[in-house]
Amino acid sequence: NAKSLSTILHLKQLSEQLEQEKSLLEKKLKSANQLAVMTRLTANAKEKVEREAMAQKELAEEAERRTKSEMEALLREKDVLLEELSINKSQVEKSNSELNKLKHRCDDLVSNSTVNQQQIMKLSEDLEVVKKDAIEAVRKAALAKTHMSSGSSNKFNSEFTAEQLTIQVNALKSRISCPVCNTRDKKVIITRCRHMFCRQCVELNLESRNRKCPSCGLRFDRKDVEDVWF
Repeated sequence: NAKSLSTILHLKQLSEQLEQEKSLLEKKLKSANQLAVMTRLTANAKEKVEREAMAQKELAEEAERRTKSEMEALLREKDVLLEELSINKSQVEKSNSELNKLKHRCDDLVSNSTVNQQQIMKLSEDLEVVKKDAIEAVRKAALAKTHMSSGSSNKFNSEFTAEQLTIQVNALKSRISCPVCNTRDKKVIITRCRHMFCRQCVELNLESRNRKCPSCGLRFDRKDVEDVWF
């Protein structure tokens, strides 16, 4: 019986020892399972992070490509704008130069216009004197003819003969008559050369495109023709 009791105690000890080992193995298995789960979770998380990192990298690369493309487009646009700016600057400088030339030309025209007006006034005064002389000559010629027809003799007849008066009248008339048609009076002046003609003869030249002075051949335009008054 003592031997059996000893055996039973020994078996009981072995059983308790086995139970402890079993419990320890279960704990180790549970820890191993938890570790495996954590490993799987870590692997999944790592894979997810890698996918997200790859997506972020692709997005960053795409954004970089777009930014680079936009930068290249902006640089091309900048070059175009700089070229247009250079062209516009050249055009502005050319316009300013032409404007200065036109301003100087305008000043010259104003100055020439003033001189022309003064010369026209002087010529008009000279022509007025010539016209008065012609009228006076005609009057004297008429008086001479009257005296000659009446047979009287006086100081007037002794100074001028009828022939002399006729020559003087014709000379004065020629000074106020148009040198082209010789029938109409001078009414306009070509300011470029100061020659005077009747308006009809000058208009005929302008309409026929023969824009040369009939006296000296100098070219003129309609703006160079001005009126003169007696």
